[in-house]
Amino acid sequence: QLKILSTALLSVIILHKALGRVKWLALILLTAGAALIQLPSGDSNVFASKAGGDPVVGVGAVLFACLTSGFAGVWFEWILKASKVSIWMRNIQLALYGVVLGFVTAMMKDREKIVENGFLQGYNWVVWMVILLQAVGGLIVAAVLKYADNILKCFGNAASILLTCAVGYYFLGDFEPSMPFGVGTCCVIASTYLYSVGASLRPIFDTLGMTKFSKSGMPSSMEGVQMGLMRSEEKERHSHAHP
Repeated sequence: QLKILSTALLSVIILHKALGRVKWLALILLTAGAALIQLPSGDSNVFASKAGGDPVVGVGAVLFACLTSGFAGVWFEWILKASKVSIWMRNIQLALYGVVLGFVTAMMKDREKIVENGFLQGYNWVVWMVILLQAVGGLIVAAVLKYADNILKCFGNAASILLTCAVGYYFLGDFEPSMPFGVGTCCVIASTYLYSVGASLRPIFDTLGMTKFSKSGMPSSMEGVQMGLMRSEEKERHSHAHP
């Protein structure tokens, strides 16, 4: 889930997106909440070491994957917003690469079965529904990137994890809520609220002095109050001088 923070950081660097302290706090809460939600429940030890594994290489690979994944999403958002090409054309262009690579991989692994029984062997209505959902989901993600941004997509991904867990609990019976899941759910809800009302909370942070310092060395909010008092005193002196 570090992809959330890497996406936000790359959005600031590449797209020059402005994120205040409240929104960064919301993103940190979202990262923690999404990680807690996905912790496996039960007696399984998620920190159990595996024989032959290298923790340094594993952590490095995860961090590199987070950066590359976040960079791909931010770059795709920049392409969609910077060019006049429609979403449909961009999706077709990207899908062509996937079709070619998928076809080559399928022929390399299952060429004999494909030649014998055809490429669509075993396809039923469930498979077609999955394909349809994947296609519609891709179009929705492209629309979110074009008309919103990658950060809001991260909030949508966290909400989809919660929805999947709810479906698994109420309909499939293959999920049992745990304490980390409850804490993670609260973090996701709180982060969504903080991110959506971040601008309206700015006066509170200004009152507490949690703003950037101006050139005079004092918080910008206090300097604004001081300037207002100086203007009031100047007007008062001016009114006494010219009754």
